[in-house]
Amino acid sequence: MDALICVAETLVALAKIGIMHRDIRWANVFHALNPTTIDKEEPFTREWVLFDFEYAAFAPQEAFPAHTLTPGNHAPEMILHYHEKAGVERGPHTTAVDIWGMGYLIQHAFVDIPASHAADMKNLQYDCLQQNPSDRPTAAECLERLRALQARPQSKEKDVM
Repeated sequence: MDALICVAETLVALAKIGIMHRDIRWANVFHALNPTTIDKEEPFTREWVLFDFEYAAFAPQEAFPAHTLTPGNHAPEMILHYHEKAGVERGPHTTAVDIWGMGYLIQHAFVDIPASHAADMKNLQYDCLQQNPSDRPTAAECLERLRALQARPQSKEKDVM
């Protein structure tokens, strides 16, 4: 949950200045080390960092050629032929691509989620992965939902997402 909240905080900050990361996946998120405890049992902090801004750009941007990105790893509107296949008018993509990336992170989180939180996490994942970018929540809405989940009492039972 900490990782998702940290990524959502980053997305809120990026969206405020109109920047899209455009490559949100677990390979681009790392757990920060605490230099004061690096030789101890708990070398990590609760902070997670989004990195690799190779594809970052100011919003809006036109779609990439299909061979540049891996379909399924990126928001569909980022790929040039998406518009033709989806039967929608072609246009530039916005910071909503990063919200799709948040849904992708949740989908591939492979962590034990308390059973009391699983339905809400699956709902957030579903909302973030909407094909229509305008149907996705904002970064601030994602952050609010994640923080509300983290603050809520957790059940002892686990549900693997």
